[in-house]
Amino acid sequence: MHVNALFVPGLSYELVMLLLFALGVFAGFFVVPVNALIQQRPRPEVKGRVIAASTCFRLAGLRCSRWCNTRCCAWGILTRDMSF
Repeated sequence: MHVNALFVPGLSYELVMLLLFALGVFAGFFVVPVNALIQQRPRPEVKGRVIAASTCFRLAGLRCSRWCNTRCCAWGILTRDMSF
């Protein structure tokens, strides 16, 4: 049995869009200060390396999430219509 996490009886399209918008806004409240801290705190001679490492970790996280999604679809945990 497959359960779609976004499917809840009684939720309208408008409410789901509002919730996704709120998720994006509040994620920005977290990400923007973290990025500002990463750009401000390092010494000038290592600032470029710190920003590059941050970008590498961010891209590695994106690739891991895509790999996990693909594996879950292959193992039958998710179906293609449930994944993004």
